[in-house]
Amino acid sequence: QNHSAADIDIDINTNMSESTPSHEMLPVPTALHSVLTNIATELSQSNNNTVVIPIEQCYNNTDATLLPYISAKCVTSPIPFPPFDASIMDGFCIRLNDNDDGDVENRNGAVAGQGVYEVTGSSLAQAVHVLPKEEACSARIATANTSEARYVATGAAIPPGFNTVIPIEQIQITIRDNRTGIILDNSSIALLAAIQSTDHAVTMQIIGENNYINKIKKNQWIRRAGCDLPINSVLVEAGEVIGPVQIGLLVQSGIRELHVRSVPKVGVLSTGDELRCISSSSSSSSSSPSRASYTNGLEYGQIYDVNRPALLALMRQFGAEAIDLGCAADQRDSLLVKIRQGLKDCDVLITSGGVSMGELDLLEDVLVGLFGATVHFGRIHMKPGKPTTFLTCRIDYDDASMTTTTTITKKKRTRFVFALPGNPVSAMVCSHLFLRPAVELLRRGGNICSSEGASSSSLSSVQDIVQNALVHPEIDAVLESNVMLDVERPEYHRVSLRWDASTGKFMARSTGVQRSSRLMSMNGAQGLMCLPQGVPGEKMSCKAGETWPVLLIDGPYCGVGKLLRWKDSRHATGRIFDNLLTSSSSPPTTNSKKKAPKVPLKVGIISIDGCSASMADLEKRVLSSLDTAVIVYAQTSSDQDVVSSLQNSSNGADDAELIVIIANGGFKRDSQLSAALSEVLEKKADALALQIRQGAAAQHGLAGLFEVVVGRVNGKMIIFLPEAGFEGGLKKVYGRVIFHAIMIGKGKTYQHKHREGGSKSRWA
Repeated sequence: QNHSAADIDIDINTNMSESTPSHEMLPVPTALHSVLTNIATELSQSNNNTVVIPIEQCYNNTDATLLPYISAKCVTSPIPFPPFDASIMDGFCIRLNDNDDGDVENRNGAVAGQGVYEVTGSSLAQAVHVLPKEEACSARIATANTSEARYVATGAAIPPGFNTVIPIEQIQITIRDNRTGIILDNSSIALLAAIQSTDHAVTMQIIGENNYINKIKKNQWIRRAGCDLPINSVLVEAGEVIGPVQIGLLVQSGIRELHVRSVPKVGVLSTGDELRCISSSSSSSSSSPSRASYTNGLEYGQIYDVNRPALLALMRQFGAEAIDLGCAADQRDSLLVKIRQGLKDCDVLITSGGVSMGELDLLEDVLVGLFGATVHFGRIHMKPGKPTTFLTCRIDYDDASMTTTTTITKKKRTRFVFALPGNPVSAMVCSHLFLRPAVELLRRGGNICSSEGASSSSLSSVQDIVQNALVHPEIDAVLESNVMLDVERPEYHRVSLRWDASTGKFMARSTGVQRSSRLMSMNGAQGLMCLPQGVPGEKMSCKAGETWPVLLIDGPYCGVGKLLRWKDSRHATGRIFDNLLTSSSSPPTTNSKKKAPKVPLKVGIISIDGCSASMADLEKRVLSSLDTAVIVYAQTSSDQDVVSSLQNSSNGADDAELIVIIANGGFKRDSQLSAALSEVLEKKADALALQIRQGAAAQHGLAGLFEVVVGRVNGKMIIFLPEAGFEGGLKKVYGRVIFHAIMIGKGKTYQHKHREGGSKSRWA
């Protein structure tokens, strides 16, 4: 029976499992996909965890631990920038007639035919105030009299009617006393004072060298209104980090309030009777002074609680609000109290310790037996961190308490629980692998904006949210020394990195002994090098000079590879060794003959609107129907969009070699789509289409009525077939038939094994 977190007034000893839980050991990519899918499911149902803050809070908050906010909505500029025509130079603005592009001397309104202008006012970089002398000229300004000029400062607004700025370096100024008619020495009176005074007349003449006067153009040295930022320009995308540049753009556009994502709350709880919390006020409780002195205040058998302080700091680094839940003893009532508090106050609960196979490892039993938690995985095929467990718990909650009543309206909320191993390295490595993407997804919600700033929209489907979730940046690095492999599990080896300018490659150095208890192996670690499981008799070590993938976790190189979307990550999608398959550092195989591994076929899937199966189901079935394939992208599309994307090569399938299009829209609609696709193809492969059609019909009789289309477009092979029977169709050409067809379609020749010295085939 499942219980809410409030219903814990039962006899806990009668509601616990007496058996040790047993779990299938999952690969890391599968486990990570499970984490992201569960969070995405919650976000797709309730993605409104937003708050409104004043813009000042983004830059004037005194909390030094506060990370940048995440925008919850797309923000556009309500005004252009600059909001007016502005001068780029200090100088004088004049007006050129609409049909004039030069020759100021011969322009109507020029004084004495020598490019001489009466200076009637000024414009400074400030709010515009009309001066007495300017007010008298307002009528002339309205008609844009071409004999007038205005002094303008850099950044100042161009007065109405004027359309060109002459730099002050190209000008000669004359100041005349109106009372005496005497021309004054320019050094005896300030220019602005003379312009603003009614007692003086100021003229300016264009005197630039090299016939400058005839090179003057309209709008020269003027920034037009909106030239930097047109009105309604996107300032911040939904899901984008509000950094210094974004703050500047928002303030520049007069945005005073901002919708941001609520910061996820992550509670951290340590478990274990052997743990002692450290604080500045703690003192030894040991009865043996000599022993207390030797152990720095610890009783014999005790250790300081390392995980909780380290994980709290790491969660803040990831962008979460970290909540210290203290330490729980290895007793069910102690665990119950702490877990109840964590589920009440936090979106995510992290525990460390209590998830191995010992008699006092009670954590999973408490979570499942008393809180109704669902275990999604409990063992991971990795080193370190094998016992890592991920659970979800649906709780009833309200703002005041978690006590069940009939008078308070309850809401359902999913809490995410990560039960990490007790060894500190295991806890930190697993936090990087699972907690960082989880916190990032909770921070951004269903709105994901790429690190390159590409526009994004709200993602409603679970699949879309997962595919666009952000995960670790990845690089490849060359080992500087030999590293032994573990024969039981693949390893995330802690390494420091340096850039070798002479080779243009990253070099990786092991941080030393990699025991999960040795926290020093994390000290100076800038990446987790992904190493395969060792195979006795084949590959038991990685040699110096070999290249292996590295997930960046810290240090100056984190900016080299920005956060990746899940769908683009080799590690997250299980393709971490793809680009190394043909190198000397290839992952080992168990084939004693050491055959060269098959290069996976890169497949894209397009599900046409109307298909009954989910995309996840289609991906699974396509992979089971093809030989050595990997899905590089999957999307749902309409009839019109898929045709248009294939024509324009805009479907985002740059890496795909084969695109499988699956439809279930009825005979008439699918026939129209097959005809449209046939028109798009550069070359059809009717023989291959016939084989696929026969295979589909063998699985589902009605599939024989469907027009299968196979051919090439934009360098990719296209297969269009019905949802009913598509597995049988693909299996009809199972093996390397499709692979060979693709190679030939690319213009590459191949020779059949049974044709020694025979002719070569070509599909083109």
